[in-house]
Amino acid sequence: MRTTIRLILLAVALAALPALRAKQGDPIPVTVVMYKGQEMPVYEIKQVLPVHTECPQYPRNEQIEKIEGSAVIAAVVGENGRVIEGEIATSTPSAAFGPSALEAVLQWRFPKVKKDGKPTRFIVRVPVSFRIE
Repeated sequence: MRTTIRLILLAVALAALPALRAKQGDPIPVTVVMYKGQEMPVYEIKQVLPVHTECPQYPRNEQIEKIEGSAVIAAVVGENGRVIEGEIATSTPSAAFGPSALEAVLQWRFPKVKKDGKPTRFIVRVPVSFRIE
């Protein structure tokens, strides 16, 4: 049996990423929140597709028990596009999916987002699905 982890990102979308970026301007945030005393825009993953991803490891007990699930990570992305910190927003049906997803997302890279012409920090909500095939 082959175990795979599918992220909600489509390979086709990633392949088309350079063309998509060339056609669109800076994304419009879904909201703005105060984070550590600073206003920070929040985006959904489809607005700021990552330029580099790492697949999370399937939690061992969940893999043995054949439990599928998902997690959502709120990732803080720095001016350089690197994820600088993250938080587990949800992890279902098992809490074990969250730490695995977080560890992977902390390795991701995103395009720079600009505010007033300068790169800025932002938050992106990253859904991660764990499926057994």
